[in-house]
Parts: sequence; C-alpha cells; structure tokens
Amino acid sequence: MREVSRKYSINRYRNDPVYKLKVCISNDINRMLNTNGASKNGESCSKYLPFTFLELKQHLENQFDIWMTWKNRGKYNPKTWKNDDISTWKWQIDHIIPKSEFPYTSMEDENFRKCWALENLRPYSAKQNIIDGATRIRHKKENINEN
Repeated sequence: MREVSRKYSINRYRNDPVYKLKVCISNDINRMLNTNGASKNGESCSKYLPFTFLELKQHLENQFDIWMTWKNRGKYNPKTWKNDDISTWKWQIDHIIPKSEFPYTSMEDENFRKCWALENLRPYSAKQNIIDGATRIRHKKENINEN
C-alpha cells in the first residue's frame, strides 16, 4: 500500500503544478521555521497563507515570460543552462523582498503574511536568482525606489 501511495505522490508531484507548489512551499516554510527555532507543529501552511495554491498558480502564470512553463520550473544548473537556448532555462519562485527581511517564528506572525503575500512573489530566472542572491542588488534598488 505504501508503494502505491508513494508512486501516486511522485506522479502527482511531477504532473500537478498546484500540488507541487503546495509541497515545495510547505517544505520551504518548514525550513524557515526550523532555522528560526520553531516548527509548523504538524499544521498545514494552507490555513495561514494569504492565498490558495490555485490563486498562487494563476498569479505566477500571469507574470510568466514567454519561455516560462510549469515544466521548466527548477534549479539553475550551470552544466545544462545555455544562454542561447531557452529550452535549457529554468525559473524559480522569487521573493521580491527577500525572506531574510521577514523573520518569523510562527505562521501567525505578521512577517509570515508579508513574506508570503502574492505581491511579494514572482517567477524569476533561476540563473538570475542565483546571481542576485548573494548581493540582493535588485532588492536594494527596489526598496530604495519604494521609500
């Protein structure tokens, strides 16, 4: 029975973008809470997020660049990425204002809601996300412009 359930989950993860979003975001939230010395305490993040996963899917799709699809969401791999071949490109969900700016120890924290607000999430080139990650130049520029 476990094997059937495992295969079903794997198949759903590969073929259902909404399910994959749910799993990935749940894991991401759990990691962030653990980093801050807390946990989800067995609770579903769905209860606390300011959107449904279907709303998130639609929000991201509305911002897709022409080359973005649900099949090419993933991590940047310099061995497979070719700048002149969009079929090798990947994208990730980016927090416009970085997660580090919104530390939280509970899914009830205001910072949790700000961090995970739809307005703070966008699809972004995985390569550019890695390049920008260390310096957060784009975030600093955008934050300066907001003030």
